Amino acid sequence: MVIAYPGLNVSGLGKKIPARSPGQVLHLLFVGYITSRKGVDVLIRATEILIKERGMKNTIIHIVGNTEIDKNYFQEIKNYSQNAAIDQHIIFHGWVDNREIEELYLKADIFVFPSLMEGFGMVLAEAASYGLPIVTTDAGAIPYLIKDGVNGILVPPGDAKSLALAIEHLAASPDLREEFSQANRKLAEKFQWERSLSKITAFLQKLADLA
Repeated sequence: MVIAYPGLNVSGLGKKIPARSPGQVLHLLFVGYITSRKGVDVLIRATEILIKERGMKNTIIHIVGNTEIDKNYFQEIKNYSQNAAIDQHIIFHGWVDNREIEELYLKADIFVFPSLMEGFGMVLAEAASYGLPIVTTDAGAIPYLIKDGVNGILVPPGDAKSLALAIEHLAASPDLREEFSQANRKLAEKFQWERSLSKITAFLQKLADLA
């Protein structure tokens, strides 16, 4: 049996990753469609917990993704953040180009992906390629990529409190962030098209030799 991983967007592998150490501001990053399935409302509530209950008033969450798919949902979470008086901690970037997303990946301290269900979670491979430590859920196929305590922290989907505490723990643990960062860079290497192609080519050549 030969396993050739699918080629994914791991563009961060070619970049020089800056040393990450949250200073006066902790930058969190989410990338994905702004829909309920992605758990963006859970992320907003977790941000509220971090700021109001855990005292992490230096937290900024950058939310990147299409806001047009479910306009009502997007308006609801915007209204919630405003009513909760945390909107100054949340930046909705909308859909951005490659240069902007690269800048956000390089600026972020932690990648947060609170999806309620994922068939694979391709954006996790992209975040991993930039060496970002990851907090996500154990939903669907996510645990196939992110192993709890190995290259990220997994929490139950829909649980804002657990998500907030996981972010807090990782933010306070520089050694753990670095451990996850290194593990994720290695993970991302598996999803390069060149590596997958070479495996398939070698396998086909072996079959040809046996014919």
